[in-house]
Amino acid sequence: MLFPLRYPMFALAALLPVAGVAERQVRDADNAMLPCAGALLFNNVWNKGDSRGARQELYVEGDVGGWSWDWPENAGPAIKAYPEIVLGHSPWSAWRCGERLPAPLHDLRMFLDFDYSAAASTTAGSWATSFDFWITSSAKPTPKTITCNLNIWIQRHELRPPYVGKHETVTLGGRTYEAIIETPADNPAKAWNTLCLVDIEPRTSGTLDLGELAAFLIARGLAQPEHFLVTAELGNEVAFGKGTATIRKFALR
Repeated sequence: MLFPLRYPMFALAALLPVAGVAERQVRDADNAMLPCAGALLFNNVWNKGDSRGARQELYVEGDVGGWSWDWPENAGPAIKAYPEIVLGHSPWSAWRCGERLPAPLHDLRMFLDFDYSAAASTTAGSWATSFDFWITSSAKPTPKTITCNLNIWIQRHELRPPYVGKHETVTLGGRTYEAIIETPADNPAKAWNTLCLVDIEPRTSGTLDLGELAAFLIARGLAQPEHFLVTAELGNEVAFGKGTATIRKFALR
């Protein structure tokens, strides 16, 4: 994916609380944000380009939030957007949400609980549900401090991970994943390592042991103990098609 555009800069004013949280709120502007149960919804259109006729929006109603997308197939097969819920401090922009991240990898005792549902066309469309975690060499992250990106795909339709490198099967947290390990030697366009884990059995709720994942990255030399986990994100990688997602829980403990 074209990572430099994935997190465009935007004003901190976008993070101000919105009044009337018990009422349904909707935002459809590119890169709009909405507070949601201690996290942020982000209408991420990182690779929109000159695509026309697309619609993507966020909503919050009480403690439940989510998004919908409608991207035309004629826009091509590349991933266009990643509507998502996020915690942490992005290396790509000034936004920050929550107090748990950044956190050093060497002493990471943290779990991510999630519960979501996604509904999309099964006859047409190319999309996936995935977690995204950024790791940096500094607790004050910038693009230049990125050392590793961890993706975990837990649901997909047609879409395939856009990574190159070594493929293998790994078991973490009692689950089996098809792993792709991409390094700058595999993809010189990136200055960081990437680990993509594709869950063999799709799921919509559960818990991720972030300490175990950090230990795996360190053991494989993809990150160093003194590096920092700076974001935790869950969203839909969308190439084209229509769909909706509902987030009922997304919390670090």
